Amino acid sequence: MQKSDFLSNDPKYQRLITDIQDLNEINNNLCNLLLEQDEKIENICDQTYKSIDNLEVSNNNIIEASKYKLKIKATVIGAVLGSVVLGPTGVLIGTKCAIYMAASGGIVGSFIGNKLG
Repeated sequence: MQKSDFLSNDPKYQRLITDIQDLNEINNNLCNLLLEQDEKIENICDQTYKSIDNLEVSNNNIIEASKYKLKIKATVIGAVLGSVVLGPTGVLIGTKCAIYMAASGGIVGSFIGNKLG
């Protein structure tokens, strides 16, 4: 009897061969999974960078919008103050004149508020 015949009939040897084949199959499966996951991870990285860019643009837009908000607020306050100040003055002069005075006060006040804001 030869040595190779003896090993091929040994159950421990057969078990070892089977285990090595199983390990090889597991290794191949893991390799395939890693390759599949690599594409998904790259996609996640790309989406993350795009999100960061979008957040930076949004942040700049919010800063710019807040500047306009302050300017609009000053314009509205100026218009209201102009109407409140010149409206009663127009009433003292006459009812028709009150409408024109309030409107012109609103316009002048909004212009001044816009320049100050």
